[in-house]
Amino acid sequence: MKNSSFAGVLWGLTAAFAGASIAGCGQINLDRLPAESRPMVEASLTAGESAMRLDDVEVIEGVAVVTTYDDNQAGLVRAQRITVYPSSGDIEAVGRLPGGTWTADVGLRGGRVRTHDDAVLSDEQAEAIEQYLRLILHRLRGGINFLDGSERIASATDVFVTCRSLHRIVTTCRDELPCAYLFDKKARRLHMVTKGDYEIPGAGTVTLYGKPCSIDGVCLPTCLEVMEMGANSFFGSRKVLSVRFENLRVH
Repeated sequence: MKNSSFAGVLWGLTAAFAGASIAGCGQINLDRLPAESRPMVEASLTAGESAMRLDDVEVIEGVAVVTTYDDNQAGLVRAQRITVYPSSGDIEAVGRLPGGTWTADVGLRGGRVRTHDDAVLSDEQAEAIEQYLRLILHRLRGGINFLDGSERIASATDVFVTCRSLHRIVTTCRDELPCAYLFDKKARRLHMVTKGDYEIPGAGTVTLYGKPCSIDGVCLPTCLEVMEMGANSFFGSRKVLSVRFENLRVH
């Protein structure tokens, strides 16, 4: 696979956010939300159908099986053990390579990938790992990204997309491309996230959250699918990234 292709896509489409610490649900700043958005977002972030319960989750641990795709849609699969700290905005990962291992410590603003023993990664491969770990971190944090002030809320509207009634919150961050968080109004949980201008076909990505699973009363996605926006439909045919989560635990 050409990792430079993946890294280039994510460099333009992933966020580089500064995470502020949120110790628990009581410190979520719902005042940042428009009044009509507060019940939907609060339910999604703190109730049983949530993407994560901020009052309970300090650490998410497990395995992420990640497939990245090149320009020809050929996939490269990497499995890594991950430890996610959603409040502070950090993710740690450990993966295996011929001759040794690699480790990563990535935040919303930067990070570093290191190799150990005789393992070898090119600069492009290390950058691709850093970029997709940052994407995983950002998507698992979900609404924390705008409730801690890392992103500024630009608008909130109700939309009908993919045969679902969704509540869409659009955010911006410095000079980065805008994000839109689409909450399922019926299930009351985060359904997808777009990155880039969703009104321009092919100008961004769509992250679809897979079926949630309950872990100690906390609902987390079983997978993430990242695709380019389509020219004639919301979802395009080109995949950017697939993530399957296994053996998740929360603390």
